[in-house]
Amino acid sequence: MTENGAVTTVKLDDLDNQSAISDGCPPPGVKLLIRDPDGKPVGPDIEGDIFVRACSVFGGYLKRSHLNGMDTEHWFETGDPGRAL
Repeated sequence: MTENGAVTTVKLDDLDNQSAISDGCPPPGVKLLIRDPDGKPVGPDIEGDIFVRACSVFGGYLKRSHLNGMDTEHWFETGDPGRAL
């Protein structure tokens, strides 16, 4: 998405099929959080909504802050489902 830079990557030493079954892991400086519909963080292997926090996340829409998709702790809601392994 255009509001973020790269938020996940597959490493060179990952298994060959890793990119087929996973988006990989966050690179240095990127934090990911998976939340349930109530906004609470979930544990491994539980699907929820992906949130990202990084210096590469856009600063927001000019004069349209209601569309920014960012909470008060600067977590950006991607709108994508995911789960941590």
